[in-house]
Amino acid sequence: MTEPSQLKGQKTNDYAERLLREWPAEKILKVNLESLRERDPELASAIENVAVPETVEMAVARDGGVSFRLSNKEGGRDWLGFSSVPRITAQSNLRRAKLGNANVGMNGIGSGADVEAILGAMAPYQALIVTEADILKLHLVLRLYDLSRYLSRGQLVLLQGPEPENLLEEFFSRHPGYNAVSEAICWTWLSEAENQKFGQQVGLAMDRAVGKTSKYVNELLEQLNRYDQETDAEDVKSVMHSSEKSALRVINCTNAYTLTDYITSRDILGGFAQMGAQTDWLVLDRPEKVSHHAQLKRLNRCKPHLILLVDMLRRDVGTNLPRSSVCATILRDMPSSFTDAKFRPAERLGTLDFVFYPRRGDCEKLSQAELPEKQLVHLPWAANEELFRPVSLDEQEQKQYGAEVVLVAERASTDPDNYKITLPTHQQLLNTVLEDIRQKPENYHREAAGKFLMRAQRCGVKLKEEDLRKYFTGLIENYLGPGAWRDVYCQAVERCGFDFRIWSWATLRESSGEGSSYWQESPVGSKVAGAIRDGEELNKLYNGGKIFICLSDTGYPSDYLLNGIAAGGFFLVKSHPREREQDGIGEFFQVNKELITFKEPQDLVRKIRYYLEHESERRCLAEAARNKLLSRHTYRHRAQSIIDTIVSNRA
Repeated sequence: MTEPSQLKGQKTNDYAERLLREWPAEKILKVNLESLRERDPELASAIENVAVPETVEMAVARDGGVSFRLSNKEGGRDWLGFSSVPRITAQSNLRRAKLGNANVGMNGIGSGADVEAILGAMAPYQALIVTEADILKLHLVLRLYDLSRYLSRGQLVLLQGPEPENLLEEFFSRHPGYNAVSEAICWTWLSEAENQKFGQQVGLAMDRAVGKTSKYVNELLEQLNRYDQETDAEDVKSVMHSSEKSALRVINCTNAYTLTDYITSRDILGGFAQMGAQTDWLVLDRPEKVSHHAQLKRLNRCKPHLILLVDMLRRDVGTNLPRSSVCATILRDMPSSFTDAKFRPAERLGTLDFVFYPRRGDCEKLSQAELPEKQLVHLPWAANEELFRPVSLDEQEQKQYGAEVVLVAERASTDPDNYKITLPTHQQLLNTVLEDIRQKPENYHREAAGKFLMRAQRCGVKLKEEDLRKYFTGLIENYLGPGAWRDVYCQAVERCGFDFRIWSWATLRESSGEGSSYWQESPVGSKVAGAIRDGEELNKLYNGGKIFICLSDTGYPSDYLLNGIAAGGFFLVKSHPREREQDGIGEFFQVNKELITFKEPQDLVRKIRYYLEHESERRCLAEAARNKLLSRHTYRHRAQSIIDTIVSNRA
């Protein structure tokens, strides 16, 4: 391979020459091969031993990145991946790709920039499977891009050889834990016929591979059926009834791929673990964990007595669950499929399963959808006291997570009961919006607002204050977007000069670490410090901040609030009309004695200033709230409630 200093006739500026000279190609290749060797040692050795021809030149592409130029059959030179602007091309290709939740196939590794871009946009349970005939191109790409983390966890699969169909069939036969490829990347430098041919090859390979893996699936199903035949209800009941919980096996199952599912599963399983039960938490962080085969293999390994589901019922899970196991569905964000009888929720629920709902008012809705009342059980929110607890931060962690005022949230805030409009600028906007709607009502389509207008126009009835607040809130959200209310409170805090930071919740897909895109258009977007990815990081944040803001959209406690209190955090919570109702925040804590609420932005600012100046009072309030929580509202308490329900009701 031609080194940068040996390039002849290539005009480069000083920056380009320095970039090529300092490019850590050998280091990048080494870490990539180390990760690949964990999965495919034979291919790693073959790539390592590739002899790079002298005709291959490292060069600076026209978009400023490093790439290679290779000789072609016509005696000219082509860029690696046929693009002189690989990163720009990759972003263009990414916009055309249909990633969804599926595994993706790629016919050739291209410039490597596409691989990096696609993997960065995929969730960790998805795989990008690349078939490449030219091993030299694999070698060159692994010198350009650090793909080691994707290689080590099996999210990037490299298959080298001339026949994509055979390569894919062989891989899936050896790795039945992977879901089939259902999307193929089309290259712009290939003809439509060539891209279609690759798609057909993928389809044929998947058909044959599924035919082979179905044998393994049937064997696992037979194994699961034998376990069911050897286990009856009394066996499960006796294990749960025993005061010694070390024999109890509890797992979660999921096909929802949501953060709510993950967080709830983690916390409730943490409660069972604290009781001494054997727990297994499925985190969809690798592609081989999500298939039917992988789920059945796990069920046979764990042989669970209790299976936890979040916002799903037994038959919603894409695999066969043991009949001898009890399924406990934990409701958090209640799907319409639970409250609408046309989705037949009762038929998706096992006869000995239970649905645990957080708000007492939900029971009537669930019963109307024909779910049996005897299988519906109230289970309030709680905190994971083992994961979220007071800890000491080192100097670097305090610098990263410390702040006077912290908000962890997405930007959206949509509950109209939550806010009253008090700012003069908003009053002026409302008058303008209201006049606009009167002049051109056909331009406004919000259903609730239309009802209010019809009542006022046809009946002459004065709107109630509650109706008016909902109506005005709807107008603001329609014109400014649902994040307007978060912005109002955040701007008030920012204007007062507090050390204020906003953190967003990370999604399951890879994040750049710059925080959620929902804040990008916010006037306080500059205050976003990053995205929280896991419980340990969130616990450090709870221990670094002095005051946390909770802009409750519902008046009910949330994981964010309860886990923060368990960690020792001090919260100022937005007052809400429902906070003193059943299951509201006021039922968990004494408002303004253990938990402080605020009303409008000025009230929030005033209380932030007061509690920053009165540290001992702030600490006493946080400790009082934490003591109340630990005595009544941890997931260990909730785990015991689940067991008590199953033992007392199971036949």
